[in-house]
Amino acid sequence: MSPQKKTVHISASRTVTFGAVAKERLRQENDRNYLVAGKGVIAVDRRRWQTAQEFEYRTWMIDGQHVRDDRNRYHRAAFDNYTALASRSFKRGIELGCGPFTNIRHILRYCRVAELHLLDPLLHHYLHHPHRKYTKAGLRVWQRNRGISLPRRQPVVFHNTSIEEFKPASPNQCDLIVMINVLEHCMNAKRVFATIQSLAAPGAFFVFADKYYSATRLPSELKTSYDAGHPLKLDKSIINGFLHNTCTPRYRLVRTIEAKKSRSVWDTYEEVYFIGQFHNRTGNLPHL
Repeated sequence: MSPQKKTVHISASRTVTFGAVAKERLRQENDRNYLVAGKGVIAVDRRRWQTAQEFEYRTWMIDGQHVRDDRNRYHRAAFDNYTALASRSFKRGIELGCGPFTNIRHILRYCRVAELHLLDPLLHHYLHHPHRKYTKAGLRVWQRNRGISLPRRQPVVFHNTSIEEFKPASPNQCDLIVMINVLEHCMNAKRVFATIQSLAAPGAFFVFADKYYSATRLPSELKTSYDAGHPLKLDKSIINGFLHNTCTPRYRLVRTIEAKKSRSVWDTYEEVYFIGQFHNRTGNLPHL
């Protein structure tokens, strides 16, 4: 990431302020106390996480009631249309942090999942979003059959909880785990990683994407920025360590994004797109 060019504060109500007003608000509200040297912001307390949840609720249930997608097609393109999963069949799949629209609806264009689970701490709200992609009856997906895309309704098991607090009824039974653009919104990275490992069956596929941060730059960047919706900011070495220790890569893309929107806290940032297959052995969690 490049150094900050401006002071910015984004509140739980999604109010964006700059300059002197932002500096004053940063004196009252910032994430510097959560910073761990060499690692970034790897965990926050429940109060801070609930602030992020307020931000997410407002994003989709108040300001974004007209929205029909959350960059899900953008992610699909970055994953090369999920070709690493093409024509595979999975017994049990789960999307962690599914939001109102899900990424797995795109994944299911190319493969099959017999038993599908969706998890999100705001799921009971998202079921009432005007353009949600699922109902209690299931998830509507389009699947190709002999070159023709046909709609079908995929039954879903819903989990209205955080990833950290999720206790699967059947550990180590998911052979497809999806978590795209979610880690930044979480409360405790170590507990998230532990949940993922507890879910994964031997040889399971893991579909992951998120933003990289630099622990060396964060001390100065957090002095001039606060983003209520994204509490965790992991150094890229932590993310890479987890992926390397647990999975054999099947697809990997890292790219630098030039942020052009005025709402963005960062001028530039890196993002990683990764599909891997869990080792048969249990990987070690990063030292957090």
